Amino acid sequence: MIERIVLACSNLGDVVLDPFAGSGTTGAAAMAHGRSSVMIEREPTYWPIIEKRLALKEAEKPATVIHGDVLTEMRKMAEGSVDIIVTSPPYNLGESSGGGFKGSDKTGKWTSAKLRDGYDGHDDAMPYEDYVAWQKAFLRECWRLIPDDGAIFYQHKNRVQNGVLRTPHDLNPDLLLRQIIIWDRGSGMNFSKAFATPSHEVIYVFAKPKFRFRKRHGLKDVLKILPDRGNPHPAPFPVEFTYAPSAEHYWMHGHSSETDFIYVTTNSLTHEQLAAMSDEVGPERTLLICCKAFQGGNADAFGNLTIRKIPGAILDRCEWGKDDYSLKIEALPLIEDEPEDDVDEAPRRKSAGNPNQPGLFGVGEEVEP
Repeated sequence: MIERIVLACSNLGDVVLDPFAGSGTTGAAAMAHGRSSVMIEREPTYWPIIEKRLALKEAEKPATVIHGDVLTEMRKMAEGSVDIIVTSPPYNLGESSGGGFKGSDKTGKWTSAKLRDGYDGHDDAMPYEDYVAWQKAFLRECWRLIPDDGAIFYQHKNRVQNGVLRTPHDLNPDLLLRQIIIWDRGSGMNFSKAFATPSHEVIYVFAKPKFRFRKRHGLKDVLKILPDRGNPHPAPFPVEFTYAPSAEHYWMHGHSSETDFIYVTTNSLTHEQLAAMSDEVGPERTLLICCKAFQGGNADAFGNLTIRKIPGAILDRCEWGKDDYSLKIEALPLIEDEPEDDVDEAPRRKSAGNPNQPGLFGVGEEVEP
């Protein structure tokens, strides 16, 4: 998803800022397509993840990671110093769910979710008025940092709390809203039979007047992308894989970064096969495996593997065992054109109303059909 946004609204060499960097997905997408990246992250837990993911020890990498508080560090940056901002703040779910996260004495609804652990330095359960004030101050800083043709892609979500709708509109300090993009996650968590399962989030595009997407950008206002489930961050951006099979490693069918790969098979995998792949992948890389089924019970047994079953409904609709899947179109004989009879054009009818009354398009004006 982030790659689509970066490609649609920036050019080679542009600077992309993510003030809530998390595990570095925005930075990875920007660097993969020739952009520079600036990331701000306050949580020490994610610093080594970002550095490993982006291989930042190489001096030529066009990326800067700033360790510190988001508002404090943004206020040090020069006005108009970045081209676009792509980010997603903490959603304050601890407060809105009535449960809280780390540091809260409430049990909440998230006891079995990764979000239950929250963030090391932020429990994501601020009083709502304080959260609104914080986000408004944050968005004002974002607006200051982009140029006259810049834009902010601000991912958040709508929520209904006690019959009241809370949206990112509440957080907007009167910035110019250009568009709202829907992220269809395809799945979600539901805590009550009174509600349909929430499975979408929103991206607010705050843009200055001169901002334009690139020609033939192809970005739509509904993005259907599954969330990233193999990420240590509690709420990461989704990633997309590029098809790039390797002649050296059978399990490298594609990649989302220099160290993250995907392997797809319609076979069932044994625990021994998974162990062998885990050893070959090694501790410096990760592999997403999509398979028919796997044995061994625990899908989290291997730290560098993320295992997902391919739904049977998808497998049943696929064709297998063919060498050529190209579409064959029969060369049908052409139908000779039949001669057309000359048809006189129907005369135009004058209005049967008052000839002195002007028509809809003015007196005496004829309208071409």
